[in-house]
Formats: sequence, structure tokens, C-alpha cells
Amino acid sequence: MMVPEKLAPIFWHVDGFSCGPFNFILEVTGIKDKQAKYPEFILMKSRPLVLDYIENLKNVEVSNILELGIMKGGSCAMFESALPSVLSHGNRRLQTR
Repeated sequence: MMVPEKLAPIFWHVDGFSCGPFNFILEVTGIKDKQAKYPEFILMKSRPLVLDYIENLKNVEVSNILELGIMKGGSCAMFESALPSVLSHGNRRLQTR
């Protein structure tokens, strides 16, 4: 495992950000009906939460990431583009019955 030397740069715009080859739309309400086309992803996170991720991940050893809950796949794309040194990442959507 290695500490990432540098996170990929993030470029903020009005409704989200770009990182690597992807564009991310930040949306926390109405996400179920929202659609995106590759290389665009909908990320169910606020800007402060994304900034928290960046701050907390930039100086730690990361080889695997598991995030519980997935809606549109934006988190995997975000981790893939922001942390290219991560060896694997996954997610699991939990549903209630």
C-alpha cells in the first residue's frame, strides 16, 4: 500500500466538478429521476462532503475502498479518477424489504 503522492486535480463548476475524464453532477434531491450520460455521473453528495473526502484521503494509505449504498455509480467513478493508485474499490447497495 502506498500513500497517494497527489490526488488528481478537481475542477469545480456550478453544479459539480470535473476530475480526470469524468464530469460529476452533485445532486442530493431528485436523484432517482435524474439521468446522466457517460462521461458524466450523478453523485449523491454535497460539495462539503466531497471536500471532506479529499481532505481525509489525501495523506492516508488507501488500497481498497468500500462504500455502502450506490445509486447511480458516481462514487466509484469519483474514487477511480481522484485516487488512481487505489487497487480496488467496490460498493454495495442495501435494500430494505
